[in-house]
Amino acid sequence: MPRLQAPNFQKSAFCLSLLLVMGSVSHAIAESCEPEFKIELDKLEIPEERIKNSYTIDIYETSGSRVSRVEGWVDFNDCKGNLVVKFDRSCLFDNSYTTTECTVPGVKKF
Repeated sequence: MPRLQAPNFQKSAFCLSLLLVMGSVSHAIAESCEPEFKIELDKLEIPEERIKNSYTIDIYETSGSRVSRVEGWVDFNDCKGNLVVKFDRSCLFDNSYTTTECTVPGVKKF
């Protein structure tokens, strides 16, 4: 009867742990963009009464296993459309734009 070898089991457990940690780190990186999103919103000086809702979403690579970028979205009370603020996976600001009817001074419109 073959014996279970501890070193192989330990290597497998380590690899599984590493995969779980890597997935958690990727998710944690994306979640950490919330402060950067708030900073970018503050720079735009949008009156609070205009903002209906704001949130960030993770955009995954095609394979679905890794966050490729993060987008911050703002829904407005006074227009149809959104402000989109894009960040890379390290939370570095990429660009921003507005959609549909909404405008924000200094931000391009799609």
